[in-house]
Amino acid sequence: MLRASILKVNRYLSKMFANTNTSADVTGYNTGEVAVKRGSGTTKIRKGQTEEEFQEQKKQFWATGPSVSKTDILAELMSDLSLSKNEGSALLLNKMEKIDREKVFYYLNRLYYDRQYDVCLQKIDYLEKNMNIPPDFNLALKKNRSVAHVLRDLQDLRDRCQSHLP
Repeated sequence: MLRASILKVNRYLSKMFANTNTSADVTGYNTGEVAVKRGSGTTKIRKGQTEEEFQEQKKQFWATGPSVSKTDILAELMSDLSLSKNEGSALLLNKMEKIDREKVFYYLNRLYYDRQYDVCLQKIDYLEKNMNIPPDFNLALKKNRSVAHVLRDLQDLRDRCQSHLP
């Protein structure tokens, strides 16, 4: 049984690397190309980085230094949720891109897990008020699923926050 498995692995590896060029590169360095097996079973060769691209990236790093992510980036993103009454700064959750919407939900969940339930409820109220959904809006339609999903997530978070408040 073990021998059969080893033979299968050897056959797989020989098929995978049968078409690869094992001779030395003319440039004298590794291009970084790598064979990756996809979920469908096919093999894809990922493109590597050229020497010029690497040197440019290295030069940029030494010129500007490492890029540092701020830890309070979510708080800055949510500064629009400061419950201000400005129409221009209204945060329309149903009109946002999915990535930005997920950042908002991440921030709200972080407020919940930091036990700031009252602040979380205020932010949820503000978001729901500014969604501007018409009264005849049909949430059952396929094209309106994302809005229904947003409303359901806000309601779930609201229920969780209210369960912790007296």
